[in-house]
Amino acid sequence: MDLIQAAAKPVIIYGAGLKKSEADLLRKVEPRARFIPLVSGVNTVTAAALGLINRINPTACSTLFIAAADENGALDQVAAQIGRAAFVIVMACYASPLTERADLVLPMATWLERSGGFTNTDGTPLRAHAALPASGQSRSDWDIPGALGRKAGAGCRGRQSRPAPVRRLKGERTMSKVLIATDWLAACAGCHMSLLDMDERIVELLNHVTFTSSPVTDLKHPPESGVTVGVLTGAISNTHNVEVAHRMRARCTYLVAVGDCATFGGIVAARNLVGTEAALKRAYLETESTVDGLIPDSPELGRPLPAVTGIGEVVKVDIFLPGCPPRPDDFLYVFSEVLAGRIPVVLPSQHFRYD
Repeated sequence: MDLIQAAAKPVIIYGAGLKKSEADLLRKVEPRARFIPLVSGVNTVTAAALGLINRINPTACSTLFIAAADENGALDQVAAQIGRAAFVIVMACYASPLTERADLVLPMATWLERSGGFTNTDGTPLRAHAALPASGQSRSDWDIPGALGRKAGAGCRGRQSRPAPVRRLKGERTMSKVLIATDWLAACAGCHMSLLDMDERIVELLNHVTFTSSPVTDLKHPPESGVTVGVLTGAISNTHNVEVAHRMRARCTYLVAVGDCATFGGIVAARNLVGTEAALKRAYLETESTVDGLIPDSPELGRPLPAVTGIGEVVKVDIFLPGCPPRPDDFLYVFSEVLAGRIPVVLPSQHFRYD
């Protein structure tokens, strides 16, 4: 308890086994602590917190439509309470006593088989992509009621492709444009050229975003007031690159590492095969065309690091967009996701490549 009291921003993770005496003790730090429950039925817990649950008496219903989102003992209790004469429709991913009781089972795709948006415990909107195709006749949880509504002539439209925006990005006001800043590190400029290759689509993008700074414009550095999205290309090769990366990280809400060099060092990291000193000697002293060579040494120049790395080795990166360079369509996908309020943690295969 002393450790919790001394913490600046305590986070307390608790489970179903928390005793009343322990809960009473933790209430003393409730005003400044963050509590994260590890309980089964998280969907039900969240729905209850939002006031979305209407308590019903299963024994008094003639027809029940149950979306079995939480596979736990609570569903077994519901199954035991349903009257024998009731007609029961269950939408579920797994077999259970509830599906055994059902007159009609609508198979629902599991989390591994669904794409959509969700918000993590930090409040960050994220995008999830299906790892497996839906098996058999199963469909996503939203498509099932949508299909039923259309069949009944209710004009209900199911979600056919991408989910609706989860919410606006942190720091963005309603109707304001998303602020984007870009910069480059140890790079060839190919990634920025690919960004410009979006051509006329950039004009449409500018209806929704403002590029505050870029190496290819007069304003080179992100504003001190901050931006929503920071884009960095190139590897971490010297101390100047480290400074630029930290500056961008400090001034943006979400950082995107663009290109193979930014992701893992790329071609710049070939220097690691021989070492920094050997690479400098070969480049400035030992090449066949060099006469009276001299390795540059000035306090105004960044000092080469012992090894070249990707940006993620020195600052936290929210989105990695590999490629040498990424294609214009890949840039457009990432920007479109960000504008929709989603952070694509894992890019779909058509936008995720190393070449």
